[in-house]
Amino acid sequence: MVRLGLPALTILLATAVQRRFGHRLGGRFVGLPLTSGPFLLVLALADGRREAALAAHGTLVGQLGVVAFCVAYAGLARRSAPPRTALGAAVLAALAVDAAALLAAPVWLSLAVVLAGAGVALRFWPAAGEIAADVLSPRWEAPVRVVATVAVVGALTTAAPLLGGRLAGVLACLPVLLSIMTPTTHRRYGRGAAASLLRGTVASVPATAVFVAVLAVALPVGGALAWLPAVGALVVVNVLGEPRARRARHLGRVPVTARRARGADRLA
Repeated sequence: MVRLGLPALTILLATAVQRRFGHRLGGRFVGLPLTSGPFLLVLALADGRREAALAAHGTLVGQLGVVAFCVAYAGLARRSAPPRTALGAAVLAALAVDAAALLAAPVWLSLAVVLAGAGVALRFWPAAGEIAADVLSPRWEAPVRVVATVAVVGALTTAAPLLGGRLAGVLACLPVLLSIMTPTTHRRYGRGAAASLLRGTVASVPATAVFVAVLAVALPVGGALAWLPAVGALVVVNVLGEPRARRARHLGRVPVTARRARGADRLA
């Protein structure tokens, strides 16, 4: 019940944050370990700290899939409609995660690869398009997002116990929420809004990666106490990364023809 309720609550909160504070901060919210963190806690209580540590390592590796999805969608959105763009990005994300999982790298090397990947993605982020003026979302959009998210997460969590701890961790951080939020954002607000959402998500990847890396190392010896340094590292990395994200947003901003577009994404 917890594994299904948390994603549903997360996507409702992410939708509210996106509407109230803009697409970029909506992406920053989605990029946080709001589902993978509780998933690892439930796994630690049910299957033991070592199994949860393996899952945390898998979640760390899975962050490469998040980065790959974001970069692929932002690039493919220039030429494809939202459904095809999401499908292509999901395939590329799966390939990136498979390649990383085959390497079986230790935690520190996995963390270094994820941080490097996120840094390169932000440095060479593709130019965004215009952002449409804010419009009133239909009432059915949020419920559809919730139902789709719960259905996909339910299928993944059902399969996870059959695959082992590490693969369960990889599945826990698949960009399910992004694959549902991004196409709807793309269709309603345009490619620029989708790119802003995705860039915000990539900006949260370093903090999430450090969080799960600390859990992967500390869980076998610290148990439940491992969440204290993990949450502390998450907060510190987010705080340190925010000024850089603002500078990158300022330098990478593209002019829009309609002044009203700023109202749709003041923080993009």
